[in-house]
Amino acid sequence: MGDQIWKIKIEPYDQVLALTQHMINEGISNLYRLLEDGNEIDGAVKPKPGNAYADENNWVKNVIFGEPCVIVQPDYSNVRSVKFRMWMKSGKAQIRRFIKMDDDTGEPITEKLLLEIEDWHVTVPIDVGFVALDKTTPRGKAVLDRSAAKGKPDHSIMEFLLDLESMAWGDGSWEFGEWGENDWMIDQDGKQHRPPGWKLGTSRSYTDLHPDFQRTLEFCFGKISRNLMHSNLLSMGFAVIAPKASQRATFEVNNVRYMTYPWTDPETKTSAPPGLNGNGRLNYLLYLETVGQNTPPPDSERGAVLDTRMGNWTDGRKPGTDSPSKFGTFILSSANFMESFVNQKLSAINRIMSMNIDQVTCWADDHFFTYDWEVTATYFVGHEDASKDSTTYALKQREFSVGKDWPQTAKDFFDAYTGAPAEGSKVWRHQDTQWRDSSLRDYTHKGTVEIWMSGDTMTLARAYTTAGSNTIVYEGRQWTRFEFTIDPSSVDPNIKKNIIAETKWAVKFQMQEVTDGGLQFQVDIEQPTTSFRGNYEFLANFRQGFEKGYEAAGRNFEWYINSIRNCLQGQERFTLPASGVFFFKDPLMNAQGDLVCSLQYNGNPQVGQPINHHANVVRGSIPRGDFISLPGKSKIGVGDTEKSSRS
Repeated sequence: MGDQIWKIKIEPYDQVLALTQHMINEGISNLYRLLEDGNEIDGAVKPKPGNAYADENNWVKNVIFGEPCVIVQPDYSNVRSVKFRMWMKSGKAQIRRFIKMDDDTGEPITEKLLLEIEDWHVTVPIDVGFVALDKTTPRGKAVLDRSAAKGKPDHSIMEFLLDLESMAWGDGSWEFGEWGENDWMIDQDGKQHRPPGWKLGTSRSYTDLHPDFQRTLEFCFGKISRNLMHSNLLSMGFAVIAPKASQRATFEVNNVRYMTYPWTDPETKTSAPPGLNGNGRLNYLLYLETVGQNTPPPDSERGAVLDTRMGNWTDGRKPGTDSPSKFGTFILSSANFMESFVNQKLSAINRIMSMNIDQVTCWADDHFFTYDWEVTATYFVGHEDASKDSTTYALKQREFSVGKDWPQTAKDFFDAYTGAPAEGSKVWRHQDTQWRDSSLRDYTHKGTVEIWMSGDTMTLARAYTTAGSNTIVYEGRQWTRFEFTIDPSSVDPNIKKNIIAETKWAVKFQMQEVTDGGLQFQVDIEQPTTSFRGNYEFLANFRQGFEKGYEAAGRNFEWYINSIRNCLQGQERFTLPASGVFFFKDPLMNAQGDLVCSLQYNGNPQVGQPINHHANVVRGSIPRGDFISLPGKSKIGVGDTEKSSRS
């Protein structure tokens, strides 16, 4: 099988990845069991109980760790990363959050959440790396004796390690256990009541917690995770490295000639999930490229036990008109390419560019001759959980819904963007709006002074292909407005101000054939840009808040686009099958959104010769760019305060 096919459809390598993951975790599990018995092995010790204090009101304590494990997830936008799953068997947590200031006492109003930790699991992305092992130490000699480096003094032994310092807590997922008897919310007066959503024995949801609670927990668990680092439970194995070989630790599948084909139950017509247990072991191995004189098994009828169609197909060449070098036309279905691959990557961009308004407030104080006023808003850009990429932020085949009551400025901003891009286009869309939300309207009345404050936002994004074109376009636009009105009295003029932020971005993927037979994508990027409109004389802080939020979102945008770029060009471009056997030519999209390519042999096949007789082309060394920044979050709370006098 071609060494890059997993860039198109990941299932062929699920068993390879499952076996790799199984071997790593069995090693960690066996080591952990020995440590629990009091042994010290290769410098590893049982993790100490975890305790972390942000302050006297925010802490976790007496956290007992179970054995960790890794998840080798097939996400080849970053082949240097796995997911690290920590198990917290027991412990306690207390976290406090600020609600608001008491208008009467001037004191802060807070609430505390008490949680019993029982079988919590936190799964976070983590980088892997190599560290050289000294071959002169007893441990190094033991590894040397049982490795391929024995008798090769010029080779190095590198230990494959997890880098816990690289944990990306913001992209973590939480299995939060069940609500228990000892879970309480304590209010400002010290009264206990059950947290929102509490029901004894039912599953907690981490995302149900207030974001302030989430951030404090992430901080505390980031602290206690160091106990795992100090226990040296980080080794995933060893690699023998030749003197001139790359010492970059990655999870990449190479030099695999076969495709794992799902076994299908003849009665239910369902495929067995890839894996090491049950019917997954019955999965067929089929030739995707022919090796030597062997030929692939014949295609079957649709719905048979062994259905070789799987959504992608090849039309054979026409002997009377096509040259001998032409194998046929390869069609990568829209379901497998756009919907299962490209759009899933782009949904992360929808998330990191999302705008969410949490709250707007207004306040006034009347002093007869003068009055004070304040308007505030809490909003954030790209602060949602990555687990929502496949649901909330997914691109789907649907139409945009533009409200008739939308402001004209918003309609004008989106006008050229809501229709069909061109004839023969297939479009996937995402829409997220907060328009005329009653929770984002506030009013206050003090003396003769009245103030109204509101916030609205709309985001539209789309990805589309056009029949006969070799490009895929992804673009988005976002319109956000905050406005307030002050009516000081019956004789003083009203004050009305607003600020409108208009943001847009675009990415174009152009498909190109390359000399080794592969298919690469040239990626052209229009970075997110924001322009401001309105009369925002008293809303300077709001503009600064927008700029700060979009600056962080822009860095995240660049990070994710680079990760997509790495999947589609350079060393990770599409190649099917192995380099030198077939060439992709003339890539185009059809009206159904399928990727259609001419597929040709590398040279004319000769009778009696191996069909891959010319498969001796060596792929050049094509560098892959490193990520320039890590994904992050930006949450903004801004407000403007003014003192005004009556005329």
